This record gives sequence, C-alpha cells and structure tokens, in this order.
Amino acid sequence: MLSGTHGHAKSTIIAGYVGDDKAWASVEAQWRGILHTYRLKSFHMADAIAQRGEFYQIQFYMIKDICDALANILNTSELDVVWSGVDASVWNAATNEEFRAAFPKPYDLCFLEILRQLRSWQRSTRQFGRVGMVFAAQNEYQERSAETLRAWSRYIKKSLWPLGFDSPDNNPALQAADMLVHELYVSLNTLELNADYSGKISITPLLHSASRGDVGSGGFITENALKLRVANRDWIDPYFPCPVEK
Repeated sequence: MLSGTHGHAKSTIIAGYVGDDKAWASVEAQWRGILHTYRLKSFHMADAIAQRGEFYQIQFYMIKDICDALANILNTSELDVVWSGVDASVWNAATNEEFRAAFPKPYDLCFLEILRQLRSWQRSTRQFGRVGMVFAAQNEYQERSAETLRAWSRYIKKSLWPLGFDSPDNNPALQAADMLVHELYVSLNTLELNADYSGKISITPLLHSASRGDVGSGGFITENALKLRVANRDWIDPYFPCPVEK
C-alpha cells in the first residue's frame, strides 16, 4: 500500500492505493513508460500544475495529456483506493484535550482510518498477509505513524504491518498517491453540507479516472463527525500513548 498526504489549514488527507505485488508491478512498469515517453524523471502533481521543475517548458495541453495517461493506468489497474480526510480547520474546536492525547493531530486520526480500510480490504479480497505501507518521507510524522500502528497492533492483537518511508522521486506508486491526494483535496473543496450533515462533492475528471469513479471506500470527517468520535470512548481508550512494548 502506498500513500501520500496533504496537509492544509482547511483539511488533512491521507490517500493511496493498495494491491498485490502483481498489480503493483504492472502499474509501475506502465507509469515509468509514460514518464520515459515524455522524458520525465518523475511526476509531482503540484509541479505539473504550476509548470515548474521538469514541467517548466512543457505546454499545458501536453501536461494534461500526461496526467490523463497516468490516471488511465490507475483506472485500468487492479489497485484499490484507500483514503481519509479530516476538516482540520475545526480540529481544536471540535475535539478536547483527552481526544487530542490519543490523536494529537488530524493526521493521526486519518492514519487510523486508513488502517481500518486496509483491514476491510484484506477481508474483502481474502489477502490476509501483512500489508506493507510506504509513505512519502516526512520526518514530522514518521514516529507518530509508527506509534499509531503499534497502538493498532495492540488493540487488534495482530502482528505489526511493515511501515516504511521513501522519496517519491523514484517511486511511481508514491507519485500515483500524490496525484490521488491532490485531486481529492481539490474535490473536497467543493463540499456542501446539508442541515442533516449529509453532503456532496464535485469529483474532478482526473479523480474520477484515477479512482475508477469510486471514492466510497474512504470518507471526509466533518466537524459533526469529529464531535461524535469525541463522545465515543471506543475511539479514545485503545489509542492513548503508552510505552512501546519490547
């Protein structure tokens, strides 16, 4: 499973893809092939949109072709999307100190939601081996991610899943996650909430392609959803920080 993150004053998102070794090998080979065609060493969504870095002298219509081609690889792959987002702008107002002792930042709650989705993916696909997770290297979150994973392991009484960090520069899977998380962020900016707390978003064409039109595996945690979690002890008790088990 490969994941990217997007942290912003308004929202925090973790998103990525999960699949078996065969599915990943196919995607990575095709991804590298597209980059080679356009003489690119790597792909970063923000650079592509801003036409900077390797994309500095590439015309925008060609950048769109590159993005569409990469998204189509994901569309036709056997990978599945996992994602979680939190309304970070209301984090302090919607949570209390006790909740933040277990989940110091929105990232921590997103990470836990990703673990839940991976467990669900294992059950639905009947792939019960250890799921290796790789994130884009971010020093701020490495130990927090490892700590949350240890807490999850203690709670469900299962062995730890491998957790690693890598640079996306030479990792097509992390580049794919970067595209996914960017398009989720853009789409979630269109979120409209109703009086009953239901809501809707407008999915970008690129997100529709990169997710095969299915982002239902994940979800965005709004202010009301945060308050419900704060009120439920089952969300807090298993994840209080505690000494690492030797």
